[in-house]
Amino acid sequence: MPSPALGNEPQHTADPPAHDVPDRSPKMTRAARIALVVVLVAELMDILDQSVVLTALPAIQASTGTGPAAVQWLTAGYSLTVAVGLITGGRLGDLHGRRKILLIGTALFTLASLLCGIATGPGVLIAARVIQGAGVAVMIPQVLATLHVTFDSENRSRAFGLYGAVLSLASVLGPVLGGVLTQLDLFGLSWRPIFLINVPVGLAVIILGRKFIPESTAQNANRLDLTGMLLSALAMALIIFPLTEGNTHHWPLWCFAMLAGGLLMLGVFLR
Repeated sequence: MPSPALGNEPQHTADPPAHDVPDRSPKMTRAARIALVVVLVAELMDILDQSVVLTALPAIQASTGTGPAAVQWLTAGYSLTVAVGLITGGRLGDLHGRRKILLIGTALFTLASLLCGIATGPGVLIAARVIQGAGVAVMIPQVLATLHVTFDSENRSRAFGLYGAVLSLASVLGPVLGGVLTQLDLFGLSWRPIFLINVPVGLAVIILGRKFIPESTAQNANRLDLTGMLLSALAMALIIFPLTEGNTHHWPLWCFAMLAGGLLMLGVFLR
């Protein structure tokens, strides 16, 4: 039975020889496109929450009675936890499965976002921001690894191009979104929607990611280096803490001592 014609090509025309067919990457499947959207949305949430809080800080301070020092930790606590946990997060994905760790991190991030949205005092809010940072620390390495192992050739280039675009967009959009949501005062919630908006988005990432993101691990992954993890965490904490608190306390001697100790610890870790 002759095959149907394609476009204006006659039915009897033979297929071109294999060597005449241009070398093209296979077309991205529907499941792969959905997986790409899911991991990019996860990345968008992570990057947005680094800066979305900045324009909402005055409203948060007025609503919760947060002092100037505590306000700094709404951003510093998040950034510190992300910085400390990135290496460990990547290793966990290599060992236990990138999709699994990505979804666990998303669940932790989503729960922490809910806690941020319902927090009534600075203590709960700062603690929830730290938990958010822990979720992000295990999410980000899985996003990059998943893009690398899921796509190949031109599709991989497109995926990383979109990743870069989302990264840039989120960095710019964060403060704008925080200001708009705070000014809109949706349902009388003031600044809280900047965190609560993550809840439905995070749930969607978990549901769709479980179905469409392929699982992958590193074949020759080394075991988790607990000593290295503790050294890197301690080094980052010793460096970031005085940089955050130094100006508030007028740069006492202990700030410089902590910085020196952190740099020394970082040298031991990198050796």
